[in-house]
Amino acid sequence: MSFLSSPFWEPQDRLSILQLVRSETLDLQLASLLWLLMERRSSIMVVSRPRLAGKTTLLNALLDFLRPEIKPIYLRGRAEDFSFVGQADPSRVYMVAAEISDHLPFYTWGEKARRAFELLSQGYSLGATMHAGSAREAVEILRYQVGVPLEHIIALDLVVTISIAFSGGRAAQLARRIEEVGLVEMGKDDVSIQTLASWKVAENSYTLQERDALAAVLEARFGLRHQDVGAKIDMRQRVLARVEAAGHVSRDEVREAILEFYKSSAV
Repeated sequence: MSFLSSPFWEPQDRLSILQLVRSETLDLQLASLLWLLMERRSSIMVVSRPRLAGKTTLLNALLDFLRPEIKPIYLRGRAEDFSFVGQADPSRVYMVAAEISDHLPFYTWGEKARRAFELLSQGYSLGATMHAGSAREAVEILRYQVGVPLEHIIALDLVVTISIAFSGGRAAQLARRIEEVGLVEMGKDDVSIQTLASWKVAENSYTLQERDALAAVLEARFGLRHQDVGAKIDMRQRVLARVEAAGHVSRDEVREAILEFYKSSAV
């Protein structure tokens, strides 16, 4: 096999989703929504314009929500030959790209990126990062700089935008926060982005799309039963809250709790 089953471009001390909750990158309710979406093998891009915003850190934390039978395959940038195609069941594979960029050899760009997006229409899923300030900008980069056809871009499910700012007065700290979770859809003539969740500065909190509307979207896109969506989000939030309250926030502890949930629950 020529594909990678672990990332050579990431340190081993990866942060968990609960460590990101504690750093206020997101809250438990949003983490629970993202859990439910990753559980469905949603293809996702995490984007932010500035460097060191935590894009890869968040993506890696989200990968821990994948069901245990799903195998992450880490794309090798310019060296990727996609030899896993035909050797693995697409429904059990989750491709991971370090970054959609031409800056480094192990980033994915050009023909390799176009091939990865083409595979989405064949049942594969993809997680990636990109330097972009919004979901719209990310779509435009894919379409006009990378050359990904529109019909392949709309196979992408989610774009998560991270903002970064200084806060805290004299003891200024770098604050990283999910700004928006957008669902990629086909509009009348172009890609449209539907906001599923966003950070509201005035309320100093996250707002998810109204429950009934959110349930309708997730039913149409991911096959979740409308009447089950709210309960599924709440159930996963209770699991995360219980683990966080017990202080079990390391990556290994959180992943163990997620796997135990999959093992013991009718999800």
